Amino acid sequence: MEKKYGLPPFREYMLLLRLHLKMRFGLSALKAQRKTAKGVWKQIGFALLMLYAFAAILFAYTLIIFPILQASFAVYEQTGLAMQDMLMGLVVLVSMALCLVMGTITVLTLVFNAKDMELYASLPIRQQSVFLTKFTMVYLTELLTSLIILLPAFGIYFFLSHGSEGVLFWVKAILLFLLVPIIPLALSSICALPLMRISAKMKNRTVFGVIIGLLFIVGIMYVQMNFSTRISTLFEDEAVVSMLTDNQLLFSKILGFFPPAQWAAEFGFADGSASIFALVKFLLVVVLCLGLAVFIASKVYYKGALAQLESPKGRTKGLSTKGLGFASPTKAFFLKEFRMTVRSAVYAMNALSGLVIFPIMIVMMMVTGGDSGYSEMLNLLKSSGVDESLIYLVVIGILGFFSCVNPAASTTISRDGKGLWVNQFLPVSAKVIVNGKMLLPQIIAILTILIAGT
Repeated sequence: MEKKYGLPPFREYMLLLRLHLKMRFGLSALKAQRKTAKGVWKQIGFALLMLYAFAAILFAYTLIIFPILQASFAVYEQTGLAMQDMLMGLVVLVSMALCLVMGTITVLTLVFNAKDMELYASLPIRQQSVFLTKFTMVYLTELLTSLIILLPAFGIYFFLSHGSEGVLFWVKAILLFLLVPIIPLALSSICALPLMRISAKMKNRTVFGVIIGLLFIVGIMYVQMNFSTRISTLFEDEAVVSMLTDNQLLFSKILGFFPPAQWAAEFGFADGSASIFALVKFLLVVVLCLGLAVFIASKVYYKGALAQLESPKGRTKGLSTKGLGFASPTKAFFLKEFRMTVRSAVYAMNALSGLVIFPIMIVMMMVTGGDSGYSEMLNLLKSSGVDESLIYLVVIGILGFFSCVNPAASTTISRDGKGLWVNQFLPVSAKVIVNGKMLLPQIIAILTILIAGT
């Protein structure tokens, strides 16, 4: 029997979006807090804290990118090479890449693992409306990433170019700011929709999630290293350098492997009809990706999302008496942390990815040819009189530091969640609990250092 819906699609979407905005940003709670002086001061303090954090990030990013753009404008004035346009194209690409990486995590969390899916599935609401609402919430979140990356770069570019394009420049900047996150988020949703449906049929979803996560990391690393090699070899060809006064050719050489980024850069920094034509192509890709994501969601979204809330099918195990004897409390807490980690794809990826990231990095460098730059840097340090043993000690120290920065350690206490109070009533000291919980991160760090050091 076909389900009947009470509202038109657009009105249904707007009603859901209004509800999600109130819940996500706590609009009702903020309105209630304004009734008391304490609540008002609390809101003011939180706003000032967020403003300070946002300003600190923008300031640090501006300090990095300002001298780079300033030098590129100097190169343009001396040689005519449009280096500043190339850098702005790279900024657009970085913004899209960050939205893809961060957005994929947010899409999996807010769109597919939401606890309200059972409620929505029982109501006469279209599944594409629910998906589009949650997608919009992810989009609004990733707009902040786009703002942090694009706003300082566009402001510095406008300042160094003495505002030659005037208001038109900021119209293009606003359009890019609004449109850039859509394609990465739509692509991550298109990939996630069938994967969630497939994972519902898997008995071991953790292994499936870890494999998909590792493939995603491998893909990101391959693109990054391949792109770095592409940049380093591009300027070795004098014929190519002589043609780089044309920024359209520049964008095609640098960003041609991902056409939407090329079209976004051409729209922002090309002139005349080329800019308009690039905008049309970019908008077509935006509409196509978003439309495809909504179409797939209208078919499989509820099934894939609800399946994540179900227990995988398998043999039902009876009550085990194996662990009823006496054992070390430290060992018990270690085993508990280990089981919690391996039973969740998110925890497993965060905690165990360091064990494979360095071998994958080495293989990717060999495949893409990115190891040549590191070899040249090592030879340069040796020729400058730096002791070779000191170089290797510094490298080992850096690898050791990043190996110890393990999410398994930073979340070992917060993973207990609301059940943290249970540990307070156990007949063991806090020292024993912490030692047992920190044993797994220490083992992971040691294994990571050994793998990276070899």
